[in-house]
Formats: sequence, structure tokens, C-alpha cells
Amino acid sequence: MELKKVILIVFTVILGAIRAQTGFNEKESIRNKQRVIYIYNFTDYITWPSIHEDETFRIGVLGSGYEGLVNEFNKTSKQKKVKDKEVKTIHYQRVEDVENVHILYVHEGSNIDLQLILPKMYANHTLLVSENYRFHESMINFIEFDNEFHFNVSEEKIKRAGLVVLPRLLNFSIVKQKDWEAVFERLESEKKVIENYIGELEGLSEKIEKQNSRLNAQNEQLIHQREEIKAQKEKLKEGQEELIMRMREVRLQRRQLDKLLYEIKEKNTQKDSLSVQLKLQDISYFERKAELKNQSNMILSQMSRIEKQERALAESDIVLDSRLKKIREQYNVIYGFLALFVLIVVITFFAYREYKRKRRSERRVKEQNVKLIALNDSLDSFVYRVSHDLKSPVINIKNMIGMLKEYQVNDDSSMVPEIMKNMDLSANRLEDTIMDLLELSRIEKIVEKKEEIKIEDVFLEMLPEFKSALEDVNCELDIEFKNGGNIYGAKVELVSIIQNLLTNSIKYRSKERRLKISVGSYYVKDRTVFIFEDNGKGLDLKEFDGKIFQMFQRFTEDKSISGTGVGMYIIKKLVNNNNGDIVLQGGPNIGLKYEISLPRKKLG
Repeated sequence: MELKKVILIVFTVILGAIRAQTGFNEKESIRNKQRVIYIYNFTDYITWPSIHEDETFRIGVLGSGYEGLVNEFNKTSKQKKVKDKEVKTIHYQRVEDVENVHILYVHEGSNIDLQLILPKMYANHTLLVSENYRFHESMINFIEFDNEFHFNVSEEKIKRAGLVVLPRLLNFSIVKQKDWEAVFERLESEKKVIENYIGELEGLSEKIEKQNSRLNAQNEQLIHQREEIKAQKEKLKEGQEELIMRMREVRLQRRQLDKLLYEIKEKNTQKDSLSVQLKLQDISYFERKAELKNQSNMILSQMSRIEKQERALAESDIVLDSRLKKIREQYNVIYGFLALFVLIVVITFFAYREYKRKRRSERRVKEQNVKLIALNDSLDSFVYRVSHDLKSPVINIKNMIGMLKEYQVNDDSSMVPEIMKNMDLSANRLEDTIMDLLELSRIEKIVEKKEEIKIEDVFLEMLPEFKSALEDVNCELDIEFKNGGNIYGAKVELVSIIQNLLTNSIKYRSKERRLKISVGSYYVKDRTVFIFEDNGKGLDLKEFDGKIFQMFQRFTEDKSISGTGVGMYIIKKLVNNNNGDIVLQGGPNIGLKYEISLPRKKLG
């Protein structure tokens, strides 16, 4: 058994080494593909200043030993563009060599201090993307754990570089340092486990050699022991025959002894029964005699007591008659006071019961309010936690689908393209749902900083993000802001409002005519009215009156149009957060016009 165990261990180690050697390159290639897709995805949520003036989008990789990642970037750049521009990948060996790039990737394995290169990133408007660094050391930092990528975003560092980050990316990131440290510590512990495992494997090879020498010695001992066991078996066989004979004699003697014991027990039982009966008769006679004597004494004592009680009763009757007269007189006075007391008690009882009822009602209302507040906090925390935990798997699913598309076989008879299409649609719907839940949770919890801003500047900063989508639908865009549309509000929330408006116009455009979007503003006293109008499908405002700005309300039966029904709710909520009002005009097949009134100065 020991030999088989050792052979199995040796075979497992050799097989594991072969698999590790053959599978390492393939696994690392997959990770590089995931890194490239992740970094490409980040560009959808970041806006670079004056990027329209650049001919190419440049991505830098810093550090030696990352040729595989650079090759993967080069392959992807042949198929995908960033901000409608060709992508160029540059591999830098030293920090001093880094020039003007839009994104710079750095791995912790390069042993590069990020604090040395951050000033250069700020000056050149470069997005620093790192891997395996500590919380908020970089602008965007991600790590791989459990075959998934997790990342955190330092909004402060991104703004210092003159870049704009959309709130949707912040929703997907890990926002608490303790959550990041927990994942980071688990990753570090796994590294230590792997290092220990490698050390154990090296020690195992030495143990195997020692085991071989021990096995040879044990084989010689086994041969000697087999010969001794054979001789012992022959002696045991002779002893078993002698033991069987002795057991037969013992069984016979035991039967005879059991018979004698049974006869003795029968005789003892009869003798004990007679003696018990005699003793019981003697005890019964003396007990009856004593009982009769006690009864006669009790009767004489009771007769004397009765005579004394009769004399006492006669005397007490006289005293009671006189007392009864006085008691009757007192009863009349007591009844009067008692009636008055009962009346006071009844009034007090009803007043106290009403008071207690009110107190109970108030206490229940307070308890219900506390429970509702706790329930709302719990629900918000639950929605955020679940959405936050789902976001990484959804991103990885989408990345895997993108990688599978590169290797799928184009065959008209195959169902694979249709399956891939449905998987892609389902992943996008799930991502939209999680993003909307995170956005709702963020809106409810976070109070954004308000400042004086211009709607026109914010709109023009966002426009490059929607340039490709607007060109795909041949959209006509008309922009006319009065003095830039000054308002006092939160820039992040204004970005979300415009983003939802543009997304809705593109999704719900009419198939009968070219999409036209008009945006502008005008002043009314101390407020700015932001106008956003399109000529899309529109909707019946009377039919859906009271439901338009409610959560999870969809106004189309077209399943090909994605959406979760929270876009209008988010718009209304963000407008309210900025002390604004919203008025909606339009109708079916004529489009919608939003008039959003916002304060120009800080209120109060």
C-alpha cells in the first residue's frame, strides 16, 4: 500500500508539471486579452481634453517582460478604434522614455514607484492604469482574483490630470478601501500558498528518494515476517483443536450446575413466602388494636370541645346584635362615599385608558418610523452590495463573449452566431440593470458638490462620447445656448441628466424620419431653463399621466429596445437634487420636449 501511494504521488507531480508547462502560455494569453479588453472598456467612460485634435489614440506599456501584452494590443488595434481613432501601442522600458500618451499601463511586478510618474501624467493629461497596486495609488487600478478583475477609481487623481470620468464607471468600481484591502490581502495570501506549495513539491522529491530506500528494507522484512506467520498458523491450528475439546467439557458441566441452582431457588422461594405471611398477620392485629384506642380518645376530646363552643356562641350572639346595629348605621354613610368613589374611579379609568391608547399609538408610529428607516437603509445597502458584487462577473462575461466572437466559425447552418447574439443581448441587459441600480443607490446616498457651471460646456465635453452613436443614426444636432446656460448645481449629476436624455433620444427615435435633436437655454429671472427636444417616437402624456417619472416604467412594447424603465425617474430625481423643476411636452409620433428649470445662483 505504501509503495502504491508513493507511485501515485510521483505520477501526480509529473502530470501537474507537464500540464503547468503546456498550459501556462495559453492562460497568460487569455489574461492579456482580458487586460486589453478592460483597458479598452475604460476609454468609454473617460473624456480627454482636445482629443479631437489628435490623429491617433496612443497606449503605452511600461516595464520589461510584457511583450505578450503589447502584441495583444497590436492585434486588437487592427480591429477596434478608440474615440473613432486608430490605436498605436508603444512599449517603454524606462520611466524616462515615457512620452505623450493617452493611457499608460504599469504592472506592480515592474517595481515602479507610481509617485515618480504621476506628476508627468498630470501634466500630459494621461490616464494611468495600473495592476496589483494599493488602493488609490493610481488613477485606475485593478487586480485579478478568482478569475475576475476588480478595480478602483481615484476620481481626484483623474481630475488633476484634466480628464472627465463618467459616474457609471465610478459605480462599477470598489469605493471603500476596506473592500479593496480585503481582496488585496486574499490575493497576497494566495501567492504565499502557491510559494509554500512549490517548496513542498521540492521537499517531496527528496522524500521520495528516502522512501525508495525504506521500501527495499521493508520488502526484506516482509519476507521474513511471512515465514514466521506461516509457522504461527500451524501452532494455532493445533491449539484450536485442543480448545474445542475443552469447550465441550465446560458446556456439559455448566448445564449440570444450572439444574442444581434452579432446584435450590425453588425451595428458598417457598420458605420465604410462608414467613412473610405470618409476619403480616401479627402486624395487622397490633395496628387495629392501637387504632381503636386512638379513636375513643378522639371522640372524648371532641365532645368537650363542642360543649365549650356552644357556651361561646351564646355569648357572641349578644355582642353581635349590638354591633350589627352600629354597622347598619355605618353602611348608610359608606354607601354614599362608595358611590362617589366609584364615579371618580370610572371617570379616571376612561381618561387613563384614552391616555394610554394615545401613548401606544404614538409609540407604534415611532417604532414603525424607526423600522422603515432601518428597512430603507437595509434595502439601499442590499441593492448596492448585490449590484456591486455582480458587476465584476458581468464585465468578465461580456469580455469572454467578445473573445469568443473572435474565434467563432461563420457557418450559415450553425446556431452558434444566433446563440452568441442572444448571450450578448442578455449580458447587455444585465449590465444595464446593474448600472441603473448602482446609479439609483448612488443618487440616494451621495450628496454631490454644487458649483457654478455652464450647461453648454458640460454638453460639449460629453458630445464626443456620443459622436459615433449620433453619426450612426445620421442625427441632425442644433445647439443654441444663451451665454452658455449658467446654473448652480452638481456637474456630475448634470452629466447624468444629459447622458440619459441623449440615450433616450437615440433609442426611441422614429423610423419614419431622420433624428433631430435641439438643445439650448434661456433665462427667466434668477433661473436658467435648459431645453432638450427631439422628433422621435414620443409618447401619450395624457395616457401615462402620473407614471412618466415613476421607477421601472416602460412606455414601449418593442422588446428590441433595451432598457430597465428607470431613466426618466433618474432624470427627475437629479433635477430635484439640484432644486430644479421639469416640464414635459409632446405626443405620440411627434417627439418630446424637456424644459428643465435650474437656479443660476446658490439658494439661501
